[in-house]
Amino acid sequence: MFVKTNDEGNIIENRESETFPLMYESYKLNKIPSRSFFFIKSDSEKSQIFINMIVIMLIGAVVFILLTMRNLFVFPVFIFIYLFVIAYMIIDFLIWRKRGIRTIFLSENGIFLYTGKENKEEFIPYEAITGIDLHKKGARKIINILLKGKADKTIPGVTLFLGKRKRIINDAFNDKKFERMIELLASKWGKRESENNKKV
Repeated sequence: MFVKTNDEGNIIENRESETFPLMYESYKLNKIPSRSFFFIKSDSEKSQIFINMIVIMLIGAVVFILLTMRNLFVFPVFIFIYLFVIAYMIIDFLIWRKRGIRTIFLSENGIFLYTGKENKEEFIPYEAITGIDLHKKGARKIINILLKGKADKTIPGVTLFLGKRKRIINDAFNDKKFERMIELLASKWGKRESENNKKV
């Protein structure tokens, strides 16, 4: 089965065969949840490895320049820091490979998450969401979907999460589609919250 989307990730159409115009992006999938209206898929593992390698080289260059500028450059120290960065990036990739979120569908009833290489499915209905917290660190955007919990921001610059949550990072996704997902998710959840408040 194929799903056709526009450049923002909004689902245009589903078909059994790939016969979409070139102006749309199409993806081959084993399963498409019913009543889905938005779809976003992460980059391939090869793309993630390539990106991580670029990040490692850039961080190495920045560390080298900083140590040199401050007259603190010592080769063993540089190697130690650089090996730490490499180890961190490898561990980060392995964690993403095992349980990172690969595919996201938004439907009328909730959000479908597919994680890890096996694409394990998890469904979160909008009514189960108790809050949505968006955190930005430079170009990195992190959305925390709170489930029976809340975000405590009483300490300036620090967010403490109480209860269960689902954390989604934009690293492996197209930025434009990720931004659109945040807008749609907040809108759908907000609408459901308003309906629930009217019933009380």
